[in-house]
Amino acid sequence: MKKLSKEIGLSVLLSITTGANSTVISQIVKTLSSSAYDRSLETEADMESVKYMLNANIDPRPFADFLYELSLDNELHKYTYWVSTHPESEARAKTILNYLKTKKIKSKPILTNEAWEDFKNSID
Repeated sequence: MKKLSKEIGLSVLLSITTGANSTVISQIVKTLSSSAYDRSLETEADMESVKYMLNANIDPRPFADFLYELSLDNELHKYTYWVSTHPESEARAKTILNYLKTKKIKSKPILTNEAWEDFKNSID
């Protein structure tokens, strides 16, 4: 409801002040407000994932490393971030690592070395 109220309010304000087509204005406002809302949901999902991993004694730092690696390959994202539904990968990694600074991380292997090697061989 908050999101809908925000979208309608911004649409009306822009329509009144610019005299522009209300349908176009509504779509623009919806896209821009949805992006920020969706990014906050993605951040929340990341943090829930980290909590699940910690509870399962799985080290979440490789997850943050993976997100950081994604950011290195994403040159286009710098220019399209304002319409993206996901937070920037580097920011996601930093959020996770900052959260983990206050946590004691206990981890145990999920797979044995043999099972890991079997898995890698099966996908070659």
